[in-house]
Amino acid sequence: MAALAAMSATAPSRGPSSMIFHRRTALPLFLGLGAPALIGCELLVAVDRSKIDEPAAGSGGEAGENGEAGGGGGGGAPGAVCGDGAVGAPAEACDDGNRTAGDGCDPGCAIEPGFACAGSPSACTAGCGNGALGGAETCDDGGDEDGDCCSRACQVEPGCEVEPNDGFASAKDAFSIAPDGRIRAFIDPEGDVDVFSVTVPDGALGRLEAETLDGPLGTTCSSLGVDTYVTVVDGRLETIADHDDIDEGNYCSHLVLEKLSPGEYLVSVQISPAAEPATFDYTLSLTLDTSVCGDGALEGPELCDDGNTVGGDGCSAACELDTPVPEVEPNDTAAEADARAALRPNALVSGAIAPLGDVDVFAFEVPSVAEVLLATFSPGSLSACVQGADTFLQLLDVDGATVLASDDDSGPEACSLIDASVAPWATQLQPGTYYVAVEEFSSDATIPGYNLLVVFTALCGDGVVEGAEACDGGEGCSAACARIQVCGDGVVDGAETCDDGDAESGDGCSAACELEGTLPEIEPNDAPEQATAGQATATGALFTASIDPQGEIDYFAVEVPGVADLDLETFDTSGPRSCRDVDTVMQLLSPEGAVMAEDDDGGEDACSRIQAAIPAPGTYLVRVEDYGSGYIGGYTLRARTTAVCGDGRVEGLEECDGGPACGPACQRIPVCGDGLIDDPEVCDDGNTGGGDGCDAACRLEGATAEIEPNATPAEADANGAVAPGALVSGAIEPEGDVDLFALQLTTISDLRLETFDSSGPDRCAGGVDTALALLAADGATVRASDDDGGVGACSLIDSTTPGGAAARRLSPGTYYVSVRGFPELLGARYTLRVSLDASCGDGVREGAEECDGGALCDTRCERVPVCGDGLLDAPEGCDDGDAAGGDGCSAACQLEAVTAEIEPNDTPEEARASDLVIAGDALVAASLAGGDRDVFPMRLPVASVVRLEVFDGTAAGCAGGIATTLRVRDAEGALVATDEGLSDDEVAGGIGGCSALVLALPAGDYDIEAASRDGGAAIPLYLLQAKILESAGAEGEPNGTIAEANGPIGSDVFIAGARTSDDFDVYAVDLPDGRSIRAEIVEGGAETCESLEIDSRLSLLDAEGALIADDDDGGRGRCSLVDGTGDAPRHPGAHALPAGTYFLRVRAASGASGSAALFEYRLAVTLR
Repeated sequence: MAALAAMSATAPSRGPSSMIFHRRTALPLFLGLGAPALIGCELLVAVDRSKIDEPAAGSGGEAGENGEAGGGGGGGAPGAVCGDGAVGAPAEACDDGNRTAGDGCDPGCAIEPGFACAGSPSACTAGCGNGALGGAETCDDGGDEDGDCCSRACQVEPGCEVEPNDGFASAKDAFSIAPDGRIRAFIDPEGDVDVFSVTVPDGALGRLEAETLDGPLGTTCSSLGVDTYVTVVDGRLETIADHDDIDEGNYCSHLVLEKLSPGEYLVSVQISPAAEPATFDYTLSLTLDTSVCGDGALEGPELCDDGNTVGGDGCSAACELDTPVPEVEPNDTAAEADARAALRPNALVSGAIAPLGDVDVFAFEVPSVAEVLLATFSPGSLSACVQGADTFLQLLDVDGATVLASDDDSGPEACSLIDASVAPWATQLQPGTYYVAVEEFSSDATIPGYNLLVVFTALCGDGVVEGAEACDGGEGCSAACARIQVCGDGVVDGAETCDDGDAESGDGCSAACELEGTLPEIEPNDAPEQATAGQATATGALFTASIDPQGEIDYFAVEVPGVADLDLETFDTSGPRSCRDVDTVMQLLSPEGAVMAEDDDGGEDACSRIQAAIPAPGTYLVRVEDYGSGYIGGYTLRARTTAVCGDGRVEGLEECDGGPACGPACQRIPVCGDGLIDDPEVCDDGNTGGGDGCDAACRLEGATAEIEPNATPAEADANGAVAPGALVSGAIEPEGDVDLFALQLTTISDLRLETFDSSGPDRCAGGVDTALALLAADGATVRASDDDGGVGACSLIDSTTPGGAAARRLSPGTYYVSVRGFPELLGARYTLRVSLDASCGDGVREGAEECDGGALCDTRCERVPVCGDGLLDAPEGCDDGDAAGGDGCSAACQLEAVTAEIEPNDTPEEARASDLVIAGDALVAASLAGGDRDVFPMRLPVASVVRLEVFDGTAAGCAGGIATTLRVRDAEGALVATDEGLSDDEVAGGIGGCSALVLALPAGDYDIEAASRDGGAAIPLYLLQAKILESAGAEGEPNGTIAEANGPIGSDVFIAGARTSDDFDVYAVDLPDGRSIRAEIVEGGAETCESLEIDSRLSLLDAEGALIADDDDGGRGRCSLVDGTGDAPRHPGAHALPAGTYFLRVRAASGASGSAALFEYRLAVTLR
């Protein structure tokens, strides 16, 4: 895979025509992510107008004749009045309340180049296009073009990702970004991760399909180095599915997830781990289908829906078939199956393979064109396949003999699966009676029982487009759910020569789907002087031609009436948007015959496209040939103008159109104060005032120029030390240059170093790529370094981040800062800023300082430990922030009311010989030698719910590397419960490595065993807490919403509940400020968590009902646990919450079925 990816990313070009340059093309920079990214599959080509001599200015146009007036302009949006301060879209892109030029919103209410405008009335700020985010901008890619996800007005374009979205916390709602589910996004810089949020609404089940595609065209990921890896996590941030490559030739990713429970899911896209580091753009296609069980409408992923959520009536509370139809013997042949009533899918059948060699055949009716899924399972299940059930499954045609598809063990374990999505013969079944044959795989064993599921995955006529259906109902859809060929549907069929998706003429494709206004080539046109002539227009001149004989070259003379943007593109004979069996190479030549631009396959598929800035009116030549000097039976060439200089509208490749700062070729005239940096400017903040960092001459204020030579510590010392707060300007030249600066610190400090481009802070334009290092006093030892962690490709050493830890707590003295560049960017000018995140002695606690000033702070800004300061320091056993006793923590900071263990207590017999018996709430102090175990007797006079938990000596945390195991045994020594390996965590339970068990126990005697995990290291001190939880009663229905929630319930309590149908149970919890929640599902009836017959899901919601923590199997067995306690909680969303009312929601886990989805339970809650 890595080799394939590398080949894809670095495949050689097919010829010199694939090397395309664009002087003004800019690459995306989204919200500060500045490394170059691919623009996508569309290649942009331009020429430098300055390289061609411009003719003298032409005369004005002719006046109208015979009293006829010229044509008027098109009307604006109804009620849109430029200058009234109200943005009247789409006619107005901005409206700042005036009609003055130069303020960002021009007299025609269009956004001027170099500005970003937002709001109504519009507030416009300069700097758009400088590559640095600021003001009203939501992106800045350093360019001035639309269509690359960052508009010329520096706004993220519809359907494009919004950065930052690199983590789960910053994920944006996918369908808010793109209601159609197709999001255009960028992996940029290398290592970028994009995360998108998708929510299945309450009361529904979801089916999510996620697929990546290549760039904006939606093709497979087999070129341009696009190689994705997609992961889907649930609301508790646990991975539920991931996918890398679709196949060896397609590096895109594809996932389908069924039966998703209500809640938030996060879709993460990154580069494949097997691929070489790269940047690229891609399209993420998301489809979310939801269904509500019990609404009477059969929707995927439901197998049935009888209008209720009561099981036992053939359709379960989860809308699964729960009452199979038993087989009736004999049914060994299709003829015998015909004697029985045919199944009407969706259907569930129970059967058995006995005696040896038995075959069960079932008939099923297909009422209309359909796709089918056939699967076998163990009896009573739709997911499991126990040992001994090794089936072989066949789908038989209507003759009862022809095998359409067969399968051995594509289902779970040795069970079988025939799925239309991977078995083409199970698709497009015509109406009729078909047969399913079930047998033991090798016919040498019997199968005592099995379930057979027969499901339609697509059924023509149900109004839902599924599977291979092209449509399902409506005009243009046949009775077989195939598309009826119609002119105007966007697909070229039959005798059509074009189809642009509408039934209108005048746009190049007529209402009869025939090409309009075509200009056939006139042979011979193999030389420039023989070129077939035509004029480029806004709608486009369309030439029809062929490359015949083999190796022929065609020339076209295209008249361009003025300074304009010219768009040239080849297609097949169908015209625009289609390129089948055509592979062209195209050149654009100046009137003098010089090559201005060329392209191979920048258009559709292997067709060509050139977008060029034409500097002057004239006749330009277009040269077209076959890529391999072969034969092309027919092709079309479109020549159109996409922007015309002088019409007052900034379009296409124009930098401006009108105004004093706009040249005759619609190129900007550089002026200091226009917000764009041009040589010899080093900054331009959009004004000509001083005192704001950029002076009236567009030079950086407050910056000191580097002094050369400065390549060694001695030279840096001779140049003088740089002080914190300094701004230094420098340049990387000659090749191999290293700039070294001495830095003097006078106090213990946290240091921050960062580079920018020559314009100063917060900007890093293309062409600047630095590597930064902090060196120790010897000038050689590297303490910290960074390449491109700053803005764009600039560098940042930040003491507040893990990577900058070595820049914290620096002692007074001399250090050195090294700035390097890269050979390919020779001469890059940069700015270095040196600042302090913390300076000990300034009276302000910052950065890594523990304090700064005061009696309990030393000269290094480190805290002086004192009992009563609220912070735990050895040898304190507790510190509650006061010096009073009697509150659980003594005046000497030692725990009060703690019972010491009595040794020996390694066995139940030794433990019972002592006087220590836990008979209620207790806190026991103990220690464990290596390989030791401690046993504590516990006596419960009545049935109780007990929390047993291990802590460190503070009774609040689990510091010091403690890792324990708890076991509870009954009076006979039988194991009742343990925290070892019964959940999705290695050990279920408490804070960090400490154990915790919450159990519902009958009255009686028990032994609690505590041991170091896996017989490991000694534990000098630990505390075992036993807490009897109080009953908060039982749930009261209805309690399915936060408005109906039971409670509020308190701390160290439990409430009893039962899931008798597929509903939600919601409980309110009133939480004091700063407290954390620990909530756990435990058994409420005969079934225990360890039996796996309780499959719960527990969610914590805030006061608005938003999900903040969620768990499936974090407790014992398949029971759930949400735990926000401890310094590094399992569920951060449940930790140290603001005061308020929160809600705990209990439901069945996604995928839970049968009795495991309907259970009695207790919800145990502790607040800390």
